[in-house]
Amino acid sequence: AVESGLQRHAPGLLGAGPAPRDGRRAAQLLVVSDDLHLASAPADGSRGAEPTGVVAAHEALLSLVSSGGWHSPARGGAVRFSAIDEVTLLAAMRSCASSSSDSGTGGIEPRLARWMHAVAVPTPNEAAMSRILTAGLGWEVRRLGLSESVARSLRGVVAATAQALRRSAAALRPSPSRPHYGISPRSAARILNGVCLADLETLSVDHEAVARLWVHEAWRELGDRLVSEGDRSTLLT
Repeated sequence: AVESGLQRHAPGLLGAGPAPRDGRRAAQLLVVSDDLHLASAPADGSRGAEPTGVVAAHEALLSLVSSGGWHSPARGGAVRFSAIDEVTLLAAMRSCASSSSDSGTGGIEPRLARWMHAVAVPTPNEAAMSRILTAGLGWEVRRLGLSESVARSLRGVVAATAQALRRSAAALRPSPSRPHYGISPRSAARILNGVCLADLETLSVDHEAVARLWVHEAWRELGDRLVSEGDRSTLLT
């Protein structure tokens, strides 16, 4: 996927854009890798239970930052090394995955971490998440031109969404086999956006209807991704 957008600068050397001339540097290539912890080995160092693609992705990134390229198959069954000119890796991972006790994810391996500069962004707590969602919902209420009575009826929706995300993120963590279990503030935004698509001016006088609407949107966003009855029961409790 990375090599498909590159151009050949020299034999065995790829880069972004045309080959540099007249002493100029090659264009900078930025490779972005999301959920880096899903491409890392478990804390015990074993890889037997991981899909082959996960192992290959981890080793490719490690080779990229340590050697400036990677090995790939060539014609006739040979293996060639492709160097990549002026490349920088930008990766993101969940803060909870930095702990080796996090089952199924673990932290990134030291031999990869030694090549990177780490910047930690703490996960917002429930109170901070409520403030973020309240601000976002207030903007949505003003954009839609809704009345103050509607805004008051949605305050409970904000608190319920922040609490549901906190509990879901703690109980249903992602793993290499279930990467889609990741819960993020984007999930909260999708829940609130789904609620705001309804006729809120009519529903605001019926708090029970607002609650049913919120349950529907929260289950659509959080429950539909779950793959077992046990996980669904965990979310409901």
